[in-house]
Amino acid sequence: MRSAGSLLLLAATAHARADDGVAVHAEAREPAPTLVLDPTLTSRFESVHAAEQTAHAILPVGHGVDAILDSAAWANDDISQHGWRAAAGLTRDFGVARLTATASYGGLDGRLGDGRYVDLTLALTHTFRLSRWMTAWISLSVSVRNWQGTPPPGESNGATVMLGVGTTFR
Repeated sequence: MRSAGSLLLLAATAHARADDGVAVHAEAREPAPTLVLDPTLTSRFESVHAAEQTAHAILPVGHGVDAILDSAAWANDDISQHGWRAAAGLTRDFGVARLTATASYGGLDGRLGDGRYVDLTLALTHTFRLSRWMTAWISLSVSVRNWQGTPPPGESNGATVMLGVGTTFR
């Protein structure tokens, strides 16, 4: 199998004549989307009925280390509840697995309760390609949530250990 560089060179020189200049055309392709796993549990008020707006950025720091910036605002009109979350973290790729540490601050307000909380999360994730269109993952994470003051009804301070397994399909 020929490399992409040799195919590009062949395409550029195939029609060139001695008195013609060589023109090379290349198409820019969108990079493959990055698989982002959020190991932090959401509030029980943030359900599938909630409309959510998110912003997510991954900034390379160097040598397999990336900074993660994340924000979300959601509203669940079914129960008159809304909330927000802002997070920052670091992730380090070790080749076999990726270690991610994040800290987030969030809050919720509405008819069923309000409050502010801090989440700290540490996750170890292994991803692998099953095919051209499918990526699989297995992730082990530990998360601690601490509410400032009294938590709203149905919420509590606590820690969570999660094992997640899944796939994507493009």
